[in-house]
Amino acid sequence: MKVFIFCLFILISAKSSHSNEIGQAVVKILDHVTGETTNQIEGNVGSFSTEPIIATSTGGVPMVKVGGGTLSGVDLPEAHAFYSVPYGKVASRFGYSMAADTQGDLDVSTIDQLACYQRKANCSKGHCLNNLSEDCLVLNVHVPTSVDLSDPLTSSDRLPCYYGYMGWVRFWVRASPLCDGRYLSDVTNTIVVSINYRLGAFGFLVYEENGETIVNQGFKDQQLALQWVQLHIGRLVEIKDKVTIYGNSAGAQSVMFHLLSKQSSPMFKQGSMESNPAVFQYQAIDEAMETMYNVMNMTNCTNIECLRQLPAEDLVKVALKLQVRALPSADIFNMVEPFRVTIDGAEFATDPMSLFAGGVWNKDKQIIIGTNADEMSFVDAYIPEAFPMPFKVFEKFNKFVFGDELGQDVADAYKLPGVGGDYKHTLGIEIADMFFHCPVRMMARLASSTTPTYMYSFAHGMNGSTCAEAWGGEELCGTVFHGSENSFLFRTSPLIEYNATAEDIYVSDEFSFYWGNFAHSGDPTMGGVMSQTFPAWPQYTAGDTLVQGAKIVSKFSAGYTNIKLDYPNPSLENEYNKQMCDFWDSTGYYSPTTSTTVVPPVVTTTPPSDVTTTPNDVTTTPPSDVTTTTVLPAEPEKTTSGGKSSFMTSQMSLIICFITSLFIV
Repeated sequence: MKVFIFCLFILISAKSSHSNEIGQAVVKILDHVTGETTNQIEGNVGSFSTEPIIATSTGGVPMVKVGGGTLSGVDLPEAHAFYSVPYGKVASRFGYSMAADTQGDLDVSTIDQLACYQRKANCSKGHCLNNLSEDCLVLNVHVPTSVDLSDPLTSSDRLPCYYGYMGWVRFWVRASPLCDGRYLSDVTNTIVVSINYRLGAFGFLVYEENGETIVNQGFKDQQLALQWVQLHIGRLVEIKDKVTIYGNSAGAQSVMFHLLSKQSSPMFKQGSMESNPAVFQYQAIDEAMETMYNVMNMTNCTNIECLRQLPAEDLVKVALKLQVRALPSADIFNMVEPFRVTIDGAEFATDPMSLFAGGVWNKDKQIIIGTNADEMSFVDAYIPEAFPMPFKVFEKFNKFVFGDELGQDVADAYKLPGVGGDYKHTLGIEIADMFFHCPVRMMARLASSTTPTYMYSFAHGMNGSTCAEAWGGEELCGTVFHGSENSFLFRTSPLIEYNATAEDIYVSDEFSFYWGNFAHSGDPTMGGVMSQTFPAWPQYTAGDTLVQGAKIVSKFSAGYTNIKLDYPNPSLENEYNKQMCDFWDSTGYYSPTTSTTVVPPVVTTTPPSDVTTTPNDVTTTPPSDVTTTTVLPAEPEKTTSGGKSSFMTSQMSLIICFITSLFIV
């Protein structure tokens, strides 16, 4: 996964004469996994509309009271829209956020594409995501036109709310047309909220100040936004017990942690995780503090105040330096995401998989969870044809990443029939299985033992006449790549300049039906969202019973049934990807690290009706009488077979990988 997985391949097999091709491939892979690009490469990926989105009003000016002020939005044909509504503010860089001032009137009718600081996106044609700021804690709200805003609380319908975090590791799509909420709101009759939260070092740098450990600031931004939803959208339409949180990729990681957090529990009812990289290992506080010291060394700072004074762009770039630093030791998790949620020993006692295994999570929350069929298709698509990957290189790659013993097992598990073969495509399958398909399957099985859980696989690739224009090239057309479900779920093909086919629209209807019903009823089959109907989506259980609501519908010959979303119809699958996921489960690579039930710290939660927006609502300090133990996932032991491998001593290969890394600074 990610650009640096590809760099590991370059360490093994790169030729200096192809360094430009390598750079092009690295940037294209980075674009799709992180949602980013650079201004040094021509021909960008994910090229959305090159002009700012203009909200076409139907003539009305929707107005709602929030606190002591009024928000003035814009009426679209599909929804009442409110853009860049402030929900939080930060007194100083790296600090915890607090509620934004709700006094005074605000015009929130214009899409300004404000985003929290990150590497810029859509730059290759001069249309960057330029509106970056540290004062970025805002959200968008789309309300169905069925809601009469002049007297909302007398509405006969108690609408649910979809509340979204998006992904590709760095959240930027609140400002993107890909996940604009107007169409989803209209078709499913739900309120759709999408948010910004702080990213990278701005949101996840762990440090100590005045005797307090500051941790998971970006995650607490999300909790503050959930509080805003409860307080203010709850006044618009009664939704206090009808909030569904949604996330793709890193956004799915966020949903996972809210499912684990007792502080978050009162503020939502259920969660949907799309393509969660559930393999991830998370740092304890002492390890995260080491990251902070590395940041100081890289920026010539000796204290937090110095880091606060640095230009924001310098802190954005330091993440890449940390990724490069992790490369020689094959520290794949820091290569991908050097700043992420920290296991603090209070809100999160141990790693997520162990908490799910021990039943120490919010088990009253129904879950949708699943993955895309070709999560990592861009590995095969963007590694140049000039770089075939024979089995010996594939084998060395796996030994470098996993150590000799496990690496050999992995290589053998994916070995193709016959002697020859190019393993680039196989590498993409392997990474998808390891990062997404198989750990997601394990998480679904753990959750389903106590909670209604619905698992899916998505198998429809976008392949219309304008696919290449919409995605910056034809390499991914027809594949079901990481994040590709978003345009189907949000029905936003018109906004990304893609002429959807009849098949694409039908698949969008599948998403609207299942996800809309889930928001309304907690069951993706029941809810009456659309007149169109699709096959019943069973709960994902070990048994052989198909349960729809409280009613047993029929029996299957095998357990663990998921739904496959595809054209011409959704279908049911038993034991999805069984052979390879059974293999990965057997390695213990992402298995729970605790064999006994984890006893969580006692925390006090505020009932939804009494949620306040003071910065002290969420605490990371456990009560003094509670002892917590942080258990980190164990890394697979690496062994050596005597002497360094030749690819590890190739200075030219290291230089090439370093040069390609410069493309993404």
